[in-house]
Amino acid sequence: MSRSPSDAKAPALRVDQISASYGPVQVLFGASLTVERGEMVALLGPNGVGKSTTLRVIGGLLKPDAGSVHLGGVDATSWSPRKRVEAGLSQVIGQSAFGSLSVVDNLTMHGYAAKDKKWVNEAVEAALAIFPRLDARRNQAASTLSGGERQMLALAKAIVNDPRASGD
Repeated sequence: MSRSPSDAKAPALRVDQISASYGPVQVLFGASLTVERGEMVALLGPNGVGKSTTLRVIGGLLKPDAGSVHLGGVDATSWSPRKRVEAGLSQVIGQSAFGSLSVVDNLTMHGYAAKDKKWVNEAVEAALAIFPRLDARRNQAASTLSGGERQMLALAKAIVNDPRASGD
């Protein structure tokens, strides 16, 4: 994967005082968070508190009005969503999947930023090893999975994306 240089001691992700608006309406006010290397973080809260907006700014889908997003110590605030994924950013939002595709096919699709097919196949197998229930359903259509299995699939997709958010 194409990765940008980074500070090996810097957090994987640092979000500093981001604010964001939809048109004239400000909806996010000075949000900050830090994710250290090796951590996985859940962003939880009731509807309307800014979780999705925060993730949209982190992912590069929404430009912040103020603040910054750093991946591995490198300012990524102006980076495209694709460059952020290539740098190792991975987000799980909900349980979306391609229902007509198998579990394995859904996971394989999420390795698209990888350089070679062998790497993607290894990443898929590693993710399935973490979730034996999914491994048992590897050829089953995603639409037939239970709610818990769909959540496992969402987490496995993030693992296949090689979530380092480190820029290295």
